[in-house]
Amino acid sequence: MRKILSFVIILFFSTVLMIANKSLGAKNGKNDNTQLQKHFDDSPFWVSFGTNVSGFPGEKGEWKIGYSLGITFKFKIYKKLSASLPLSLNRINAALKNVEGKTDPGYGEEVYKTLSDWQIKVVYFEVPLLFTYKLFAKNSYDIRFVGGPGLSFPVKDYSKQNFTRTDEILGISQYSSSIDPETHALRSSFNIFTGVEFRINRFCLNLLYTFYLNSINGISKLYITSEYPHALKKINNLNSISLKLSIEI
Repeated sequence: MRKILSFVIILFFSTVLMIANKSLGAKNGKNDNTQLQKHFDDSPFWVSFGTNVSGFPGEKGEWKIGYSLGITFKFKIYKKLSASLPLSLNRINAALKNVEGKTDPGYGEEVYKTLSDWQIKVVYFEVPLLFTYKLFAKNSYDIRFVGGPGLSFPVKDYSKQNFTRTDEILGISQYSSSIDPETHALRSSFNIFTGVEFRINRFCLNLLYTFYLNSINGISKLYITSEYPHALKKINNLNSISLKLSIEI
């Protein structure tokens, strides 16, 4: 996890420096500050692409790299306050290991403990409403705080799950099997976004932290049987750190 975070931070600042160097070299101080700031605020349409790392804090597993592509609409609200509507397709990858669960047999049958490894690979269509507040502005660039709510709609699920039934008996089932495939279908999620935005001329770089409020309860593509592992505890919510570069069109 520390290596991935270090990679994202280094990539973020390297990109910022590269854009700043090219832009300032090309403009060479010839742009008027007022015109540049008006240009920032009046640019409504941007295309974006980037990368992300996602995982489940507090759970055994790995944070993995994904990607995103999309378009963004930006609107000025009042003075330093603006809003943006990014529409993007995000590939989220993450891994869980040794997720504890239990079988769901018929009445009077033994209930066994299971251990599962999950490979989460999902494409989401994300629609956040982000508000930005300008913290600092100078010459041809500015820095803004970003935050807001959003929705993620699952488009395609490539996830896989391998589980093993152990010999540990947890008890005797007192109920008939309650297996319902719909229970484990991938659902949409409410999200909370927060981060920073760095703008310079026609470029915009966002470093965002996304917290998925709806937890992933299972993998939707499995063939459901009485041996299917039902979780013994709620899995911590998915988190994601993204780095996106937007270019004004």
